[in-house]
Amino acid sequence: MLVNFSYTNYMAYLQPTEFTMVAGRFMTHRASLMEIPGERYAKLLPITAIYGGNASGKSTFLKTVAVAQIMAQSVHTVCAKAYRTAFYR
Repeated sequence: MLVNFSYTNYMAYLQPTEFTMVAGRFMTHRASLMEIPGERYAKLLPITAIYGGNASGKSTFLKTVAVAQIMAQSVHTVCAKAYRTAFYR
């Protein structure tokens, strides 16, 4: 599960950009939040939607996540502070 992802200076993103699945302070549906024991983040959102206008960076965000995943699996290298993943065949 992707918990927190931040990147900068990739394609159209020049400023630091962050994507997070950590629940905010205003939790309307607390019962549907996920808890992962022993993790740093206590409450996580189970699902998210990525939306926006044309040419707003939705595809660029998905490509950025894909590049990180491919690099982790093929070269065993990721430019990140922390990265854990399950490897797929």
